[in-house]
Amino acid sequence: MLYHLHSCPSSTPPNHIVIASLVNLGNAYRYLYLRLSCSSPYTRI
Repeated sequence: MLYHLHSCPSSTPPNHIVIASLVNLGNAYRYLYLRLSCSSPYTRI
């Protein structure tokens, strides 16, 4: 996947910005999921 991003044309956003946004989105989703699962007494994993 990283190699595919590196082969994109120069008109696309910089690769590090795309990767950083994906990582931040994943961390935010995981944080919200952990908060919801820990706060709810019915979803003990």
